[in-house]
Amino acid sequence: GIPRTCGSAPPIVLGGMTPPPPQLPVPPCPKADEFDDPRTYEEHAAFAERPHVAAVKRASVNEDRSVSLWKKLKMMLEYLQRLKTNGILIQAVGVPARHLLALYGLWLCVRGYVGIRTALLSLFLWIVSGLGVTAGAHRLWTHNSYQATPAMEVLLMLMFSVADQGSITGWALTHAVHHSASDTKHDPHNRQAGFWHAHFGWLYSIKRFHLSTADYHRVMDNLGPPVFFHDRHCVYWDPAWSLLLPAVIAFFWGDAFNAFFVAGALRWAFVQHVTFFVNSVAHGERHGDDHGFDANATGIGPRVSLLTTILALGEGWHDYHHLFPWDYAAAELGALDQWNPTKVFIDGCSAMGLVYGRRRCSSRLQQARRTQLANLEGPQKYVVVGPPFLRHRVLLGREGHLQ
Repeated sequence: GIPRTCGSAPPIVLGGMTPPPPQLPVPPCPKADEFDDPRTYEEHAAFAERPHVAAVKRASVNEDRSVSLWKKLKMMLEYLQRLKTNGILIQAVGVPARHLLALYGLWLCVRGYVGIRTALLSLFLWIVSGLGVTAGAHRLWTHNSYQATPAMEVLLMLMFSVADQGSITGWALTHAVHHSASDTKHDPHNRQAGFWHAHFGWLYSIKRFHLSTADYHRVMDNLGPPVFFHDRHCVYWDPAWSLLLPAVIAFFWGDAFNAFFVAGALRWAFVQHVTFFVNSVAHGERHGDDHGFDANATGIGPRVSLLTTILALGEGWHDYHHLFPWDYAAAELGALDQWNPTKVFIDGCSAMGLVYGRRRCSSRLQQARRTQLANLEGPQKYVVVGPPFLRHRVLLGREGHLQ
């Protein structure tokens, strides 16, 4: 199966499917020890036959006295990355430790030790890292809802590095599994298993999840050199961008210490949990209350979450997103009707020539799908209701059903 990379996701395997061709950078090799190593499938298979390869490599460093100090350091970092790949280091130690740093950052805020410039830096990095997740890992690399120039891909990779949510490839493949089996036992963050499991408990799961070859290729064929560079180096690359960068920036106004804990650790924890909100808050019990795209939806599933929409920069129009995941807006209406900073960002980058090929669901297809979901016959008339930025469309005559 495909193990997790940088602790970002449960392992994913291609159930009963033939392996991808050798030219793919990340072949789905059974029991492969690494996820992002750009080897051929045959090399991966031979590598996987050595069950204690990490220990063997570590021992070889001690036995070969001629190995340079830099080589030893590099091999030790690779060993630590394998620990993170297996979920030992990052999940058991890294995440709780980061949250302790974040709590200290929160204490600094409560005590009033944080200056206005550091607070503004935290706000800015929230937007930057949040867009790295929503516009980059989610809408570009997972759903291929638009295309980006090489320069834009590098920029999004750096923005995602500030978010520090593991490898991009692991993030994208895990999210692809989620869409293929949403809120079932085959979903890594199955909401039916409970709120806390969907929020962060799934990170500690050792269960394997299956992804079809078609979905695997759809994701992998959309990844380029910036993504694979990030996959190889995220174990030390991401903490540098997430924690050290804020401190370096704040050094110029003499507040590096506070920035490390507030703009770094606290902001990281905030963005992390906001991302988790998409799995836990934006999925749940639906009552057919006309708030969502599917007005008759009931049971546990994707739903509209205004809290998630605001904090996750437009990711809370979630029932629509699950119906049309390839829509780059991830929302039915425009940005003035439905809060969607990620769409505004993508549109702005398109105006500058950094983004092209944006995919959008037509209003005709939207209405046809809505009519089908409502079990109605013939064309139906819908009206848009609600305040600006929080508007949605409902069937004419059912406006009074809103809660």
